[in-house]
Amino acid sequence: MDDNEFFRQTIQHLARSLANIDPTPWEKLNTLFMLCPQASSTLQVTARSQDACIALGIYFLQSGLQHQDKLLPYFLKVLKSLGNAQFEEPWCRSPNAELLSN
Repeated sequence: MDDNEFFRQTIQHLARSLANIDPTPWEKLNTLFMLCPQASSTLQVTARSQDACIALGIYFLQSGLQHQDKLLPYFLKVLKSLGNAQFEEPWCRSPNAELLSN
C-alpha cells in the first residue's frame, strides 16, 4: 500500500468514526476540515485535500448531516469554485520513464 492509499483509507476511517459520535464536537471534526481544500480566490486541490474533502462528505452523510450550518456552505463554496480550481498533478513516475526519455 502506498502513502496516498494509506492516507485515503485513514482519513475515511476517521470520518466514519467521527460520524458515530452524536453530537460530534466541532473541535474533533475541525481536524478533518482543515485538511480539505480551502476555497479562497482560487481553489487549490491536491490529492490529499481531495481525499479529505471526500472524507468530509462521508462524515456529513453518515452523521445525519451534523454541522450542516458550517459544512453545507463549505461544500457549496467548493462547488462554485471548481470551475476555476487548480489541480495539482499527481507526482509519479514509472520506473521505465527514464529509460523512455533517453
